[in-house]
Amino acid sequence: MIGDMGIATGQIRCEDNDIIINEDIVVDGAGFDDCIRAENDCSVIINSGDVLLTNCERCVDAENSSSVSIAADSVLNCDANEDGARTKDDAVVSLSAGNSLSIISVLDNGIRSEDNSNVTVDSTSCFIQGGHDAIRVEDSANVDTSGCSELIISDCPSPSPEPEPSPEPSSL
Repeated sequence: MIGDMGIATGQIRCEDNDIIINEDIVVDGAGFDDCIRAENDCSVIINSGDVLLTNCERCVDAENSSSVSIAADSVLNCDANEDGARTKDDAVVSLSAGNSLSIISVLDNGIRSEDNSNVTVDSTSCFIQGGHDAIRVEDSANVDTSGCSELIISDCPSPSPEPEPSPEPSSL
């Protein structure tokens, strides 16, 4: 799955056996795959200098009692069409970067946490943007951004509704 240069082609999927990666990594979701998906009791642990999750449907999708931990010494960048990071059930996701962490969702939420799941974000500079909401928390879930020294949250504005045409004048 991981080439000589620390490049993963396609998706990192964790269903049964834990996955540990200790190198710089680029994951390209080709526009339709989750870059990292964890489910059941599986864990994905990435420790590296830089992590780039690009062209993903979701950068991180964790459910059931799975966990994903990404610790980048320098930069962690995520760009997704749907939710940047999504957790549900009892899943736990920890995202950290020494210098900068960026989560951008074009259409949905930067971070979406549902049920009893938890997301922790930690970096010197954090930027979270969502096409719908930057951060969406449902049920008893939690998103903790207190580890961000500088935090920029941006909700993309919704397109303005089209004006309603006026009714035809009545003829007398």
